[in-house]
Amino acid sequence: MNRPLLAPLGTPDSFSALPLVEHDYRFSVHGLPEGGEIPWEITDARGSRQVVRGTFRVQEGQGTIRVSLPAGFYELHVPATRQVFGLSVLREPAHAPDPFFAIEALLLTAPEEAQESCLRFLERHHISFVRDWAAFHQLHPARGTYLSRRDVLYARMANHHIQAAYAFANFPSWLEPIPIRKNPAALPKSLLDFDTAVLTMYDSRRTSAVMVQPLNEFDSLEIPSEGFLAPIRATAWALRERPECLLGGAAFCKPAPTPALAQSLENHMLDSLDVFAFHAYGPPEELRERTEGYRRAMAFHPEKAWMPLWITESGKPWERGRDARDAQVYSSLVNNQHPKVEEDMQSALWIVANGVEAKTLGIARFFPFTMAFFQENNSNFGMMDYHRTPLRSLHSYAFAADLLAGKEYVGDPAIPSPDLAWEHLFVGDGEGVVVFYAGKDSHLGSQARAEISRFPAGQGFSLTGEALGSQGGFLPLPEGLAYWVFPADQLSPESLNSSTRNMALKKGAETYRKVPRKASPVILRYAFWKAKEPHYNSFAYFLEGRECVFQVTNLDDQEQEFQPVAILPEGVTLKKPLPEKILLPPRSERELVLELVPGETSTFTIRLKNAKDPLSEIRVPLVLVENLRTVTLDSEKTRERWRENSAGRQTLSYDKEKQALKVYTDFRIKANPQDSNWSFPELTLTPEEQASHLIAVSFEIMVDPACYDVNAQKWHMLQAGNAKQGTRENRFHCHGVTDQWKRFTIYISGDEPCSLIRIGMATEAQELTYYLRNLQFHLNP
Repeated sequence: MNRPLLAPLGTPDSFSALPLVEHDYRFSVHGLPEGGEIPWEITDARGSRQVVRGTFRVQEGQGTIRVSLPAGFYELHVPATRQVFGLSVLREPAHAPDPFFAIEALLLTAPEEAQESCLRFLERHHISFVRDWAAFHQLHPARGTYLSRRDVLYARMANHHIQAAYAFANFPSWLEPIPIRKNPAALPKSLLDFDTAVLTMYDSRRTSAVMVQPLNEFDSLEIPSEGFLAPIRATAWALRERPECLLGGAAFCKPAPTPALAQSLENHMLDSLDVFAFHAYGPPEELRERTEGYRRAMAFHPEKAWMPLWITESGKPWERGRDARDAQVYSSLVNNQHPKVEEDMQSALWIVANGVEAKTLGIARFFPFTMAFFQENNSNFGMMDYHRTPLRSLHSYAFAADLLAGKEYVGDPAIPSPDLAWEHLFVGDGEGVVVFYAGKDSHLGSQARAEISRFPAGQGFSLTGEALGSQGGFLPLPEGLAYWVFPADQLSPESLNSSTRNMALKKGAETYRKVPRKASPVILRYAFWKAKEPHYNSFAYFLEGRECVFQVTNLDDQEQEFQPVAILPEGVTLKKPLPEKILLPPRSERELVLELVPGETSTFTIRLKNAKDPLSEIRVPLVLVENLRTVTLDSEKTRERWRENSAGRQTLSYDKEKQALKVYTDFRIKANPQDSNWSFPELTLTPEEQASHLIAVSFEIMVDPACYDVNAQKWHMLQAGNAKQGTRENRFHCHGVTDQWKRFTIYISGDEPCSLIRIGMATEAQELTYYLRNLQFHLNP
């Protein structure tokens, strides 16, 4: 960087101060003249008012700004270097740490000084639980080898009275990793010694680690979830003698209902778990419905229907400012070191409001994503900036963690405010707190206000912790969320509605009594990687022949007897009967092949289990390709069936030279300028096609070479759904679309008949041209 640069020292803890106490903010200085007087100014949380200004002198390559500020969030501006830094000013916590308030920290690879400063900040603000990540392939580079040098972080956490959970994925070569879509090492093919590696890693971290979370967001990878359960079951076996260690689910990222969730529950996933985890990146208004959806699905397993829910990721990114030449998802290129006021304020609003809502829903632990500066594509999820100074999101979350610590949700106001999204009341430690939330876009310059005459006299606070006063009996919400704090014993029961949907979920969660997780050394899985061309999606595996290959693993040091039982649907039989029993040597893996006689059936589920162990059962959804009926659609004649569907101005035509549908979209012309650049023309199925139940779609696709840019074309997918209003289509990604023809077969079998398809992509370019040809429908016979 050629321009002068200030680098804050000791952040984030050193940029956190007490109200009205003089505090030194120190920098190392590069490129500014020694002895020079450098102007600075401090603005308030909304960036609309200058609070104080001054200069600092460069001395021996350093500079110090000494200032005292009231409680709140501030930004320090240094015009000479065009830099902005966050300042967090909060009182000492008034309550004991509340285990609900956690955070994803991502500290594992940070320097020691940064780790210590982040942990001091968290300890100071009573955030006593963090989630981090383990690079499994790097920590276990060879069988029997574990590199524990980074585990000193977990000892540091313990020194700061912080507990930890860690997730892990990406598997080393000795576990024969299986590529899934764009992830080259998504799953371990072999499970032998995987369990030993998991146990070794946990035992090395147990000074502070109390939960392990294998895999992450597997419902986003479009494969039947049976394929992901084997590592979870192997982890349960590894930790069978560590009941103190919680085993968390591989966090779902899609709202229920989904095939991945239903299949996971049908395959007894909850038996292996202590915690059901999910991620919530949407606006706070969506969280209750999402939680209800998961709870409804979990009712399939009554014994664990009310087991603890943890939100292990939740956030709202700000603009990263990605360099257009950067093709990497995660990159060291930094163009935006600090977010704009409005972006940072919305991140703070969503994170805090989602946390408050989660607490009312009986969710046991909430982890904002993420404390660390974290770039992904054109987004940054960091709650600290590039120099680790606190952002509004981190500051506001710390304030909420103190204000609501030890308090329980007791209901909503009996007389709600008509102009607010929600209001929730909490009581504990002699205090009452009502939280007012004005909505997902109310983060800056909000005109919303709450009538506080409904509550006892007290004190108001903004989202960022500034003191707010009553204005004619109303409390302003200048940042979209505010608090009113009052003596709890003065709250009238008549002013409270405790029969809310949120309360029903909270009370349900409180009924749960821990059911110990179960584990078995014999693990079955469908060997989908054996197929020549492994077609699959989130609904089913697609069988090119009639042989179903299963992997049977024995993780025990003792020989195990496996008595295979296959439960087949009507019309499907086995060519050869299964053996009565199979002896599995200690710590061994072998294959079991089922030869099917499927009759005319094209879609079905096979259940396979060990007769001696009900926990072993797996349910494998299959599509037998040979029994499908294929119809080829003529590209020229089918042109009239396609309809425009795009954010921009779309033109559909038939290209004679390519014998393909040509799709051109001009995104410089949009009905809604805020829309992303997406182009998805749609084709409605005929009544005859709908009656046959569409199972799969084949097609060839290419982007016109004149506009192809690997960085500009972002997602390519087929969407399939129902034309009825209000229904949601299913989405299937087509990875690797380029400026050369590529053929895809996308299996779309689902619970509902399909009546339309869309094929297209999104782009960051202003114009897009692509071609479709050789469209085929694969239908039930």
